[in-house]
Amino acid sequence: MTKKLSAIILVCTFLFSVYTTSPILGMRTSNTTRNYSDSDLIQEFTWAVTRYDEGYNYSKNFGRLEYPKPSWGVVLVPTDMMCPELCKVALQVYHKDKMDTVNALVDFLEINMQHIYPAMNPIKNEWGPPGAIGVMETPWRKEAAHEMFQLGKKWPFANFIGDCYGLASFYTAVLRLCGFSPEEVFNVAVPGHVFNIVKVEDKWYHLDGSSTKLAWLGLINPLNEQQNMSNTSLSFIENDRYFLNFGDPWNMIDGYFNNMDNDTLHNIIEGILQTLEKPSLGVKSWDLDDFINNSKPHPDMLNIGLPYTVKNATGDTMDEKAEMLATMNYDFIRSNAAFENNTPNQYSRALYAYNLIDVEYPQVYANAAKYAPITSWYADKIDAIAPFGDIIRTVIWIRMNIRTRQMLNINQVAYPDLSYIIGKGSTLDQSVMAYGALRNMKKDGYFWQPDDLFVVVTKDKQGYLAVKNSDKWIYLNFGLGRPILSKLNKDISFVFNEQNKFALLP
Repeated sequence: MTKKLSAIILVCTFLFSVYTTSPILGMRTSNTTRNYSDSDLIQEFTWAVTRYDEGYNYSKNFGRLEYPKPSWGVVLVPTDMMCPELCKVALQVYHKDKMDTVNALVDFLEINMQHIYPAMNPIKNEWGPPGAIGVMETPWRKEAAHEMFQLGKKWPFANFIGDCYGLASFYTAVLRLCGFSPEEVFNVAVPGHVFNIVKVEDKWYHLDGSSTKLAWLGLINPLNEQQNMSNTSLSFIENDRYFLNFGDPWNMIDGYFNNMDNDTLHNIIEGILQTLEKPSLGVKSWDLDDFINNSKPHPDMLNIGLPYTVKNATGDTMDEKAEMLATMNYDFIRSNAAFENNTPNQYSRALYAYNLIDVEYPQVYANAAKYAPITSWYADKIDAIAPFGDIIRTVIWIRMNIRTRQMLNINQVAYPDLSYIIGKGSTLDQSVMAYGALRNMKKDGYFWQPDDLFVVVTKDKQGYLAVKNSDKWIYLNFGLGRPILSKLNKDISFVFNEQNKFALLP
């Protein structure tokens, strides 16, 4: 194994080009530039995997991640556009008439979507580890469409399950793929909640799919021409192209951002304010012109929008069309992603939020695993006295609790908490989970270090965890056969931990 890995030196498999475009008419330009090191980029992209809220995420041993920049939705919307299941929904609800499309989406969400527990309810938050209340803070995590689809398989009363933010990002992505422009559909955030605002034929509508059970019973209408929110404030609006931040009560976003030209901004905000019966603009109750004068474009936002719709998808079956549409979206997002010394944008982050192991920095998944609530909780409870005890307990725990079954596509790796919630995952999912668990355990008075742990990815996309114990490497196996191997007779694609990619084991 050592000789085989020592012979592997891989050039980064994917090169990404940076898309440049002129700002739209009237938009203020920004001279903000940033120089990133690899370690900085790993941290920057880690939150796209974990999607924590600052102040509410907490790894018992490794603290907090930085607050998402610029927000979750501008990452989740393009992430969702790469999901074939969501693309299939867009194909199903699409009509030539936009109002018919919106009504078809409402009919779909009443039957197929479910908002289970509010993300702000820590006792019932599905992403919180068991027994963690009072032990660590519980994260408020936002689901992407491919995770919502897996959660739907876990609970048999809906096909897609998510919190209000996940649902709103889902609907925005669907309507954008159905031909709605970036100026016609948004995620809209108010303190404690997120919903959609949609424009059809010069009229704005409030769309909120969070109360799907009540909608299914006919007790509420998710789509309304007006909604009374006069006693609250708009925090921000967003989609895959725009991010406008008016300020939020938690002061979690630094600065006031606006990457929209002034005339368009006035028309959109006036329509939204009228539909919501005139809530205030942010915690400062901005006058719109004052906000424009005090805001600036967010340096992380690439001010373009996805150019493809369902009409570009071809194929003989609905599934074939959905796969083609998702592939086109993926190719566009990938071609516009920025890495290395360029400022990361919503598209480069979306690749990580889609859980792609074969993007530029796969080590962000190892880094994210050490922050995962389930790995932090498990390690705190089960940490053994001897290092080999840590190894045995980790591999047995995972093999007993996670069924070895591919959940996501073969080039994706699931976030550890999702694997635990679903109770199944690929060997690569399990290997990343094992990495995070051991990183949270003590070894000889200190935490296990990255130099002791490497996730091994074979050419057939199977995963193993290489662990250095007593100066010898052993390999945790989550497939068939013995759980611990002394050597690995497999062709290796690459190895990684939270610091290095394509690393060579000593």
